[in-house]
Amino acid sequence: MPTVTDARTVRGPSQALLVFMRQPSPRILAVQLVVLIRARMQVLADAGLASLTWWDLLIPVVILGVLWPVQEWVLHKYVLHLRPFELLGRRIDPYFAKKHRDHHAQPDYIPDIFLPARVIVPLIPVTVGFWWLLMPTPALALTAMIGYGGAALLYEWVHYLTHTSVTPSTRWFRKVRRNHRYHHYKNERYWYGFVLPQVDALFGTDPRPQDVETSATARNLGVELE
Repeated sequence: MPTVTDARTVRGPSQALLVFMRQPSPRILAVQLVVLIRARMQVLADAGLASLTWWDLLIPVVILGVLWPVQEWVLHKYVLHLRPFELLGRRIDPYFAKKHRDHHAQPDYIPDIFLPARVIVPLIPVTVGFWWLLMPTPALALTAMIGYGGAALLYEWVHYLTHTSVTPSTRWFRKVRRNHRYHHYKNERYWYGFVLPQVDALFGTDPRPQDVETSATARNLGVELE
């Protein structure tokens, strides 16, 4: 399969999945998820089915339905859209923010749609350590890691799909796609959510498009591109 760099040329689910799994960050996240699931299954095999509790269901639901959408909104608005700033006489412009500006400059350029591998890889041990320390047992820590890792992979998939020409088949995805296109082409100060687009309504960033002016900085986020 030839290299595809323009998301608009991706038209069907099968092609979308093939292109998706050729990208570095989805492959990294998928491998991480497989490793975590195998580890959880081994713990389950050692302890028996009786070791499963309702927490093993509740934790992923809370991560996917509450924690991830709020984190997604906060990071998108305040971290990915971070502008360069001065600190102790030095100009600080984090790599992840620059890469996100590249994405806004060319929204359909596939390599820039995904979170950079050099950002994801260092975060994996951080998140693993966080859940290991937070959860009361190793088994529940693995359950939380699976939920969080799954949410990360889902985010990458949904964000990527919004830029393809794959026809939305659900009301949820139609809203996600419409909102994200408004974010890129109408006004970058609104519509930050993906996995749960209602988070924008919660935080006041889901206005009626006709009530919002078309931004002149949606393509560079107010920063001159280098």
